[in-house]
Amino acid sequence: MEFGKIPGAISTGIDILEATQLEDDLSGLRASMSNARLVIDRGEWGRFKNKDLAVLLSQLKDTTYDAEDLLREFDDQVLWHKMEDADRSWAGQLFSSSLNHAKNLICRSKKRIKEAQDKLKKAVADLERALDLLGLTNIDTVQHMPETSSVIGVQVFGRDEERDAVIEKLGVMIGRDDKRDQVIELLGVPLTRGGKGKRSAQCTGATSASGPKRQKGEISRARSILAEAKSIGNVSVLPIVGIGGVGKTTLAQYIYNDPRVEAHFGVRIWICVSDLFKKKNITKKIIESITKGKYKSSDSLDDLQVELMKQLKRRKFLLVLDDIWPIANIEWETFYAPLRHGPEGSMILVTTRFPNVADLVTTRNFGLRGRMLLAARFELSEPE
Repeated sequence: MEFGKIPGAISTGIDILEATQLEDDLSGLRASMSNARLVIDRGEWGRFKNKDLAVLLSQLKDTTYDAEDLLREFDDQVLWHKMEDADRSWAGQLFSSSLNHAKNLICRSKKRIKEAQDKLKKAVADLERALDLLGLTNIDTVQHMPETSSVIGVQVFGRDEERDAVIEKLGVMIGRDDKRDQVIELLGVPLTRGGKGKRSAQCTGATSASGPKRQKGEISRARSILAEAKSIGNVSVLPIVGIGGVGKTTLAQYIYNDPRVEAHFGVRIWICVSDLFKKKNITKKIIESITKGKYKSSDSLDDLQVELMKQLKRRKFLLVLDDIWPIANIEWETFYAPLRHGPEGSMILVTTRFPNVADLVTTRNFGLRGRMLLAARFELSEPE
């Protein structure tokens, strides 16, 4: 593929101007994507007023996904090149034929980037025109709920049976604290009440008998477990899906910092994802969050995942992945493999505005897939 050879051409130091212009084009595409996401937010609200907006909104989302794929393709090839760079022959890079080939590749790539950006701008313009006709002329007209550190009142709308089905999954033993528990329930993190018999007994022992007995297994054994992790798993994934501005991150922060949740999990990790899903970078951030230090060993995904398994296998963990955008199935499965084999009772909490992401990552059907069945009302606290 064309992109696979571009980073090599760039690294030669030949025709730096061309390479710089290509990077400028990529930066421009990233900027256009940021604007597209704002318009998508408006479109998510606007489609409740006009069903015809759904078509334009879908077109913009598809175009945004295509642009993300293009950027991911380039980024992956840059990483590939860095790994292969040590074996590259400097003598072979100096031939004039290599220079001409590099120019041609960069030229064709610039065309692909421009086409993606043009399509994105057109899709944005089409949806904006439709939104303007509905009176949603700017993002401020959309009634976004403010994300604040103070939640005075929470109103829960939804079916109790569906909500309680989610509440049973985590098994955190707590008493009833109406305001805080409503926030926790709203997020979808299960909270088992006392008196649930068997499930409660399991929870009580979880803090004292955490995880399997410590082993000094070899690297090959760890990699073998990784290979099998596609079909087995102890870790549940709970997706919380809702349109932008509904307060998913604020609620996630509340549950993450709740002392009862802190006591229930041996390890808590918070990772803000956003934009491109870079599994290697995210895995490294998780390791550094656990160890409270900079990870300085091998940067290969294989080694990172083995290290992550070693760090997580003895303590039940809660991992929050905040604001995940659409990703390919293989990207998620590869990232999830070492986490899937964590101690039983561990949980991954995902916040996303995209129902298809929720459908991809969820390990069980909680009845919340496809839409946010619950809503919150936030109010700023008044100074006393």
